[in-house]
Amino acid sequence: MNNDIVKNTAQLLLDSIPLVMKKLFSELRKTGEIDNPVQYKMLCILSGSSKNLAELAERQGVSPPTMSRSISRMVNRGWIRRTSVPEDRRKLKITITDDGKRVLDSVHMNLRQYVEQLVAELPEDKLQKLREGLEILKQSFEIRE
Repeated sequence: MNNDIVKNTAQLLLDSIPLVMKKLFSELRKTGEIDNPVQYKMLCILSGSSKNLAELAERQGVSPPTMSRSISRMVNRGWIRRTSVPEDRRKLKITITDDGKRVLDSVHMNLRQYVEQLVAELPEDKLQKLREGLEILKQSFEIRE
């Protein structure tokens, strides 16, 4: 395999991700519902299953005290709730609320519409190439999870 192609492809990906994320998070803020990417990511994580503070902090790459502050803000907004674990009342289970699910669904819909508008401008052949490339990229990262 051509090492230059590998290096150039890796660099293109690394250059593209911040640009894509910047645009998506700009659109995220425009929804008026979620203030920052941390809140969005937490709602996404919790939509799968409840987590404890340590799990959320690890997934977000922050300290437990920092995560605790983020959780408090989201509890105040009614998006998540903290409940004691019956076996160990010192531990807390963090769960998304129905309102949190509603916010996440609304934001997902808005982001999807934004991306649909962007890709709708592409010629069909380029759109198909983009789709194929994204599927390959997704599969490459899923293998390493």
